[in-house]
Amino acid sequence: MPLPGIAQEDFAAGSCLSIARHLIPANGCYRIVDGLLDDDGSVYRRGGSQYASGSVLGSGGLVFVWDGYLPAVGRRTLFATTGKFGVLDSNDSTVVDLGNSGVSRPISPVVIGDFLYLPVAQKVYGGSRKASSYTTGTVTATNGWEVVTGSGTSWSANLDAGMIVSLANDTTRFYVIASVDSDTQFTLTEPFLGTTGGGQSYTAAPFGTVSTRGGRAADLYAVSAGRLLTLEGEYVRFSAGVDPTTGRLRPQIFDTTDNHRLPSGATGIAIVGLRDRALVFTTAGMWTVSNLAYDLTDAAGNVQQRFERVSELVAWGSAGIAAWENALVVPTVDGVFLVDGISRPTPVALSIAGKISEYARAGYRPGQATVYRNHYVLPIVDNTNVQIDTLVCRLDRPVDTRLGRIFPWTFMDGHGAGIRGLAVRVGQTTQAPVLLAAGADGRVLNLSAWFTPGVAFKNDADATTHDLIVETRDFRVNPAGARNKSTVRRVRISYELTDAATDDPTVLAYVGTGTDVGVDAAWGAVNWGAFEWGDTSLEEFVALAGQAPEAQLSTPYTWRVNRKSEWVRYRFQSSGPSSKMILRAVTSDVRRNEKTR
Repeated sequence: MPLPGIAQEDFAAGSCLSIARHLIPANGCYRIVDGLLDDDGSVYRRGGSQYASGSVLGSGGLVFVWDGYLPAVGRRTLFATTGKFGVLDSNDSTVVDLGNSGVSRPISPVVIGDFLYLPVAQKVYGGSRKASSYTTGTVTATNGWEVVTGSGTSWSANLDAGMIVSLANDTTRFYVIASVDSDTQFTLTEPFLGTTGGGQSYTAAPFGTVSTRGGRAADLYAVSAGRLLTLEGEYVRFSAGVDPTTGRLRPQIFDTTDNHRLPSGATGIAIVGLRDRALVFTTAGMWTVSNLAYDLTDAAGNVQQRFERVSELVAWGSAGIAAWENALVVPTVDGVFLVDGISRPTPVALSIAGKISEYARAGYRPGQATVYRNHYVLPIVDNTNVQIDTLVCRLDRPVDTRLGRIFPWTFMDGHGAGIRGLAVRVGQTTQAPVLLAAGADGRVLNLSAWFTPGVAFKNDADATTHDLIVETRDFRVNPAGARNKSTVRRVRISYELTDAATDDPTVLAYVGTGTDVGVDAAWGAVNWGAFEWGDTSLEEFVALAGQAPEAQLSTPYTWRVNRKSEWVRYRFQSSGPSSKMILRAVTSDVRRNEKTR
């Protein structure tokens, strides 16, 4: 007679760290490391990372990366350490060192008009690849004209499109070079608005410092309805809207009366533009500024914008907020939520909320997050930018369980997960996105192969091997009642494991039954609760004899267990590089204590 079985054929609920292991839903696990969830609920080993930049920028690792389009130059990939900025050259690999002191922590830049505004650094960037500024000679600029001429200048070799220009006869704004036409002529992206004059001094530089030329220096920026917004302590300030005469944006013009003030005692944490409004996250909850397409008041003095509190959510940090569909994914001090500023926030971290809270209490903060192929990727760093963890949530595949709706999370480890910031690149000729990351080793990484593993991506960029690790929930061996033990005879997995070369990968298995070494401890005792990944000193997790070999088409492999317990849990771990590793099902054969053979 065949032995009764305990099976799990669906892992779609992902990691459930914040749920007692014996209460984890039937389609959940305790923890998944270096794995992602497929549409059918199986778990697959992520692909490896690749280097996107050909060399290291500075020291200490990258803290942010941005990829996007700027009007003067097209696409740029900008990144920074805490000491300098860098940009990829036209070959999309060579690193150009731009200097300029970098940024102190992960940030979320915003684009408005010709400029990329860099919070914390409080600089603007137009896309230049020149590493130094140029001031030789003088210029002549004419009001209403884009063309600027020079005297005693050598612009062809020293200037490029995207440089930020400061002109002495207009001290209110920066301009961006659209083209360098000769040694004595360049063209701006917009007409010169200052006083006509010649023999004037100028500066052309890769960056401009916001406080020196209008606008507002701030640690928190957003863009909505053609306005640049800043969050400065208790004030939300916004720039002038579109110029009705020229149709151009005016991010450098701020009227002193154009602001909204938070209630006394509240301080801003993050601000994000969403359609024609801004979501403002503060220590006193979340607020919205709506109708930003209109001025604060009309000609008769009637208020046209609306500023109101809509939620008690307290954001964890600005860099961790990412857009998805018509909402924002917002990490808070006690979870992660989908927020649109209208409807009730939707919790998406029910299964790992405790881990999020633990990180927040420890003083860690979110790195620069993004959403790629419906996956929210969230790095966690400490206050010195040391990478602590990297979490991934699949947003488009929530599952309904008896505990509520669960969005599946997994954890990333290894060199490819040593990141502090992320950006998504979409090409002009193809819509296939690329996931770029600010690597802790100082290089820009391409993480796109995480989601499309294959022969070329068996290892991370530094040639190290990452292992898929799946630690299961607790399976009750005998449902007859507490402390009623039965014998687990065998465990088998249905899986696929394909070699990328001649590496001969395998799958290892471990079993735990809630027993200390030499001590018959109660299940759920402190030794289990204190367990941290990689620490086996607090519990007995026994390696099972045998290793599952390469296999295709979900070929099962069986280990002998022969352990008597009320509960059982397993850990499965890949060993060695592979082009494909998929875990599809886990089944235990049990001999009930009331049965005889």
